[in-house]
Amino acid sequence: HDFLMNAPGPATAAVVERSGPRAAIALGLLIYVVVVGGLWACGSDDALYPVVTAGGRGERLVQQAFFGLVVVLALGWNFMWLASTSALDAAARAGGATSCGEIAQIRTANEFCIYSASVAFLLVSMVTRDRYKDVV
Repeated sequence: HDFLMNAPGPATAAVVERSGPRAAIALGLLIYVVVVGGLWACGSDDALYPVVTAGGRGERLVQQAFFGLVVVLALGWNFMWLASTSALDAAARAGGATSCGEIAQIRTANEFCIYSASVAFLLVSMVTRDRYKDVV
């Protein structure tokens, strides 16, 4: 998954350049919404899982579907990440950033905010989860 988040970079960069950041972000978001629905279906007792297991294919098919969806999720992430970086660079230039150093500082501040939010959500989830339920 991590490899596939970055591997399609050259191809998605070409798509971002041709279609523009907004269209690429919309495509990535659409991929995300579809994949999250599929992942929910793979893990939900009320959705896809009973249908697949009743068909005799069992766990293996659900695992393959889950893996395939995670691969596609990485592609959606790549579209959104590259397109948002492109949009950030354009906004920085429009705002008066002229050197690569200034743009790098803006990117660094942006990524600091993103990763800080990720850590905050991780800490919240660690505090609010039911440890005893997770063990079972």
